[in-house]
Amino acid sequence: MRKVLHLCQVIGFLLVASAIFSLPPKTAGASPGLYLPLVLRSLGGPPPLTVKNNCSYSIWVQQSKEHKLTDTPLIQKIEAGQSFDYAVDPKGIISTRFWPKWGCNAQGEDCTWGQSLGGSGGPDDYPPCPAGGCHPAVDSLMEITWGCAYQDPANNPSCENKAAVTSYDGSLVDGYSLPFKITRSGDTADSCQDIDCSGLTLAACPTNEDLTHGNRDKTTIYPQHASVNLNVSKQGTPTACFSPCGYMTSATTFGGKQLPSSDDQAILYCCPDPKDSPIFILSPECNAGPVPATQYVNLVHQKCPKTYSFAYDDLQGSYNCHVRTKFTLTYCP
Repeated sequence: MRKVLHLCQVIGFLLVASAIFSLPPKTAGASPGLYLPLVLRSLGGPPPLTVKNNCSYSIWVQQSKEHKLTDTPLIQKIEAGQSFDYAVDPKGIISTRFWPKWGCNAQGEDCTWGQSLGGSGGPDDYPPCPAGGCHPAVDSLMEITWGCAYQDPANNPSCENKAAVTSYDGSLVDGYSLPFKITRSGDTADSCQDIDCSGLTLAACPTNEDLTHGNRDKTTIYPQHASVNLNVSKQGTPTACFSPCGYMTSATTFGGKQLPSSDDQAILYCCPDPKDSPIFILSPECNAGPVPATQYVNLVHQKCPKTYSFAYDDLQGSYNCHVRTKFTLTYCP
């Protein structure tokens, strides 16, 4: 009996030790025991998202304020060549986003790029803004909704997400900053695919984009937009690449035109929907042009296939994976 009891104690110790040693690295401002309850809850649940930094410099990974992961940092610094594991609560989580920032202070703020401004006080606003103002949301985005790992998620009160499927996509609708790659393991279904944007470099950003088409009847031409440089530069250094809509709607301080998405010059490139504008364009009209024919959209489709490059990019889309699928997001792959 003592041998059996001793064996049980050893097994219990090993299980606890295994959970402890699998904890994500300690982060600035986080208490040493911050992740332990979540890791214990996650045993048998969704595996973490791993974010790798293959850039030659430090990056800070920003999570959306809205629907952020439980017990994980909103801003996480990752040194060059290092990675960080995000634990995912088995209850699932709806519609969170991750993007890179760099050149930041110790708090992951006042960044060279990535301190974005999406609206007045909304979930995409991340003050305090650096000198010169918060940046337009021209970032390499991963958007993901984790499924619930508990049984019967549709009726289970413990589930935040009422589905057992994890959905994700890469979104470059506003533009992009760093090249990236999203790989998955644990699901080989056709509905669950890798995303490879390794070739989406700033050097490839169009410098003579034709954005002259206005008016919903496509008869109005704006010659001032005949040869647009979509590069976003700070102090002469390229930092990001505008999408056509990003260029039209972003602040003039960063080279954009600062127009509403429903403005005649922007509407055929932004295709606003009812939640964004009283004037909106549905998918067939948007896909009829001119935005699908732009250099930017063709670049994204070539260098980063199956990734959203504009609103209603119908041939692209999100992927649906098994709830226990592991994801690795790599910047500068």
